[in-house]
Amino acid sequence: MSSTRALFVCNKWDQVPSGEANAVKNHIVKKLTHCWPNLDPHSQIIFMSSTNASEAQALGIITEEFEGLMNSIKSMVLKSIEARLQTKWR
Repeated sequence: MSSTRALFVCNKWDQVPSGEANAVKNHIVKKLTHCWPNLDPHSQIIFMSSTNASEAQALGIITEEFEGLMNSIKSMVLKSIEARLQTKWR
């Protein structure tokens, strides 16, 4: 699998203490980019809370993190379709 078609979701982000969030993010990005050198952390790693997203949706609101997740999934699906089409056309 190409690293350009991978998506990592760090859920339960609401449970990470705010004072530790940057350190935890940096640790996660470091570990993932070590294993996946071509990974783009800004578009392929999503930090979110599904609980917060669910509660917001009940109020008719879509959180920025959830919207980012949906956009990233859309992008990954389109990249996968494009890769399959290129393979079939070869």
